[in-house]
Amino acid sequence: MSLEKELNAPEEVTWLDIPWKEWETVRPRLKEFTKLEMLSIRHASVDRFPASIYELSDLPHLFLDGGRIGQFPIGIAQMKGLGGLTLFKIAIPGLPPDLEKLPTIRTVDLDGIALPAFPVEKGHYPALSALKLKSCGLSALPEQLGRLPHLRILDVSGNPLTQLPSSLATAKNLEFLYAEGCRLERIPSELFSLPKLVRIDLAGNTFPKAEYDALERLAKRHPKIKVGMPRNSAKKPAPGSATPLAKSIRKDLDRLAATFDESDRPIWQVEIAEKPWPVHPALGELLGRVRKQRKIVAAVNGEGDLGPLWLTHHTSTLAEYECIHHHPYVQIADTDEYHDFVLIRLDDENPGDPMLYLLNPDDFREHEAYKLGRLSAWLKKARPAGRPAPRTGTRSGSRRVRRKAR
Repeated sequence: MSLEKELNAPEEVTWLDIPWKEWETVRPRLKEFTKLEMLSIRHASVDRFPASIYELSDLPHLFLDGGRIGQFPIGIAQMKGLGGLTLFKIAIPGLPPDLEKLPTIRTVDLDGIALPAFPVEKGHYPALSALKLKSCGLSALPEQLGRLPHLRILDVSGNPLTQLPSSLATAKNLEFLYAEGCRLERIPSELFSLPKLVRIDLAGNTFPKAEYDALERLAKRHPKIKVGMPRNSAKKPAPGSATPLAKSIRKDLDRLAATFDESDRPIWQVEIAEKPWPVHPALGELLGRVRKQRKIVAAVNGEGDLGPLWLTHHTSTLAEYECIHHHPYVQIADTDEYHDFVLIRLDDENPGDPMLYLLNPDDFREHEAYKLGRLSAWLKKARPAGRPAPRTGTRSGSRRVRRKAR
């Protein structure tokens, strides 16, 4: 529904999305939106947040997307119906000063918000169940955090945290803990005693061997808790290993014209997110072979459908994959029509026949990529573009079904 239609029938609108340039048009009529469930304001640029929004006392969710706000006035605690606040990549000096006193706030979701701290004291956020502080530049978390009585979900991924507060071991209702891409080297072992905890994600951190081994033992003793393991500082890619690229892979790459000659030097090291990653010789040969673009037809969604794509390697995307997914992903192919990427990981435990992953750029924020299968099986079914498919009695060009990366 366009803004003009929304203004013509405000009593029917449940989600109002306003670009800041239209704010003055909407502001005088805000109270006419009696069924409003979500107010979204995009690209606000203002020295002082409009206090008139605080008059929407029954508004369930407020979403501020991009821009800059110089100051939040006191008053958000008047919004007795507000259950959720989402701030995405917006420049602010701090949160609304009385937000923590709001008795109904259940979700605080901050993503890409630079904050000096996220203070929590006794009695603050009495109903908060989901706290997401992603990529907020936080180097420490308040000790009182684990004493929030209803906290179920805590996401602190992408912050330069070196430790988690010990009080999290007292968060009896905590179910999901996400701390990906931080600087953690250990977590409190007491977390595994939490009665409702079902998931801990630590991908993108690097634990010393002793701490990694201790975490691995804890994970095995508590199988009901799914653990996304960190890196093990003792397990780094071994460029000197003699494991070669599988013969079947070499044969299929030759068939697809991804040959290897003196001009295609192996790649021994790549830099991802300003960190050098050594490359196993087998993976270095693979990346060297696909450095030049070759158009092929191959599976692109893991369900047997075939589509045209480019067998190619680009280093320009490496930093983005690492920052988002916290693993050393490297692109070896991409599609034109669907904008998917086929990836391998430099830390693959089987570099002679690495696992392939499918990634849709629209799903970067999902933090994971969908497994396609091993490279050898994928290449076996691939063919050069322009060559007809072999007759098998089945439809090789069936309609492609989008699968979300997960």
